Amino acid sequence: MTGEITGMVYILKELVANLAIMIAGFYLAGKIIKEPIGRQSGRWDRCLMSVLAAGIGLVLMFFSIEVGDNIMIDLRHIPIIILAYYAGFVPTMVSAALIGISRLLFGFDETSLFALMTTLIFGLIVGVASRFISLGTTKKISVLNIISLLIISTHLYVVMGGDREYWEVLIYYWFIAVPAGVFAAVFFQDIQYSKRMFQQLKNDSKTDFLTGLSNVRHFHFTLNDLFKKSGNQVKGVSLLLMDLDHFKRVNDTYGHDAGDAVLKQLGGLLQANARPTDQIARNGGEEFSVLLPDCSRKDSLEIAERIRAAVERHRFVLPEGDEIKLSISIGVSQLEKEMKKPDDLYKNADKALYKAKTTGRNRVVY
Repeated sequence: MTGEITGMVYILKELVANLAIMIAGFYLAGKIIKEPIGRQSGRWDRCLMSVLAAGIGLVLMFFSIEVGDNIMIDLRHIPIIILAYYAGFVPTMVSAALIGISRLLFGFDETSLFALMTTLIFGLIVGVASRFISLGTTKKISVLNIISLLIISTHLYVVMGGDREYWEVLIYYWFIAVPAGVFAAVFFQDIQYSKRMFQQLKNDSKTDFLTGLSNVRHFHFTLNDLFKKSGNQVKGVSLLLMDLDHFKRVNDTYGHDAGDAVLKQLGGLLQANARPTDQIARNGGEEFSVLLPDCSRKDSLEIAERIRAAVERHRFVLPEGDEIKLSISIGVSQLEKEMKKPDDLYKNADKALYKAKTTGRNRVVY
């Protein structure tokens, strides 16, 4: 009796240790993969997920419990389940194959080959089932966990036989593995939530809330970065600084909602008429800027004129359905050798913008 209790305690302790190792592995994987994990992740991230999940499974096998001749129990199936939920079928099968092959490192015989086959089978089943089970995260992962445990239990029945020892091991295993699946689901949800919140804060710190363009903080960061690179990596840097003419009248006449609608539409016009490599920002109020890397004076003036003409042609639609016409003044400057700091480029563009404003508006001044 004492021996049975000791054996039970040993199995429970080792499975709890397995759980702790698995959670530590998830934490490290979360640190390595910076973006939230999902089916929309890039190919490199999906490959990395598969390798990391397989790595966690391999480490878990090093700390597995041997309950028979080369018969091992551990929680290596849970990383595969997490991958099935978050990454999809292909990464799941890759991870299952890697974990199954790794099992052969702990003894190459019929038992380990059968374990490889079992791992591939439940990888296939949970990979497919994950696409068709419509439940919340924790419930869905729990269902996938139970499916996996049923497959693993069948595997153990075949290799151990259905004697008393098998049922004792099975009870202890399920006692830890079921809540371990729930715990893993909750823990990984927390990792995903933290990543999404960090990503959102990161985006918010450099994005203008109204237009979705870069904000003034990110504008100055990009300007400083381009200034540093201009000596050997960027052929030329130009800056367009622009201001909607008589924008205050829009707010005074139609209200601030109308003004916001105008600014949003202007942001769209700038994106449509600038180059994909250009950095567009709302600097504040009705002032916008476009940083043009690797751009000659001639090209920067052509882009500025294209923007000016597009704004002049555009009919700005207000929330009440009214349409108004507006114009824009643009100051252009280009990085020159004598400029010692980024502010020099900005000041030159600001002077050119002032000149455009004071000489009739609706024009481009260099």
